[in-house]
Amino acid sequence: MDILQQLNQIAIEREIPVEELKIELEQALSVAYRKFKGIEADVTVRLDNKVKSGAIVEKEVVGELLEPATQVSLEVARKYQADAQIGDFLPFEIDTNTFGRIAAQTFKQVLAQKLRDAELRRLRDQFDEKLGKIVSGIIARREEGNVILQVNRHEIELPKREQVPTDDYRANERMKVLVLKIDESTRGGGFK
Repeated sequence: MDILQQLNQIAIEREIPVEELKIELEQALSVAYRKFKGIEADVTVRLDNKVKSGAIVEKEVVGELLEPATQVSLEVARKYQADAQIGDFLPFEIDTNTFGRIAAQTFKQVLAQKLRDAELRRLRDQFDEKLGKIVSGIIARREEGNVILQVNRHEIELPKREQVPTDDYRANERMKVLVLKIDESTRGGGFK
């Protein structure tokens, strides 16, 4: 399975547009590459199915090579592209398997955070439309006095202060609630 097929599968599972997921993955790869090479400069890493590793780094063609991780000499560049000029950027395959443990761990952390951010943005956009409206959900569980509802594959919180004291809120019970606000101060973002 190539990298784009894997991205499509993850995008479907997480309900994130594949282009957004691709951008997030490329940014995470860029951070890992910088960590692996020990550089501070910005670097562009792209996913590319045409190369075996599935990833390329864009290196700037320069007259005097100062930073091999982000630059390539004009002499070497012309071996790959005969009309290369100083200031051009050329793609070079990178083997992400050589990144090492720390860079790989950095990549996983950055990607996980970017996926959470993308899911939260999508969720926020979805629930922004529902502010002040009634939605239907199923009670999933109680947590620290709050009722957690399942609404369209997403969990939302019904805080204790918003509950009817005489209702027992049993699991798997269907109920309708009014979406009052989006509270991003809670762990992972919350919807109330």
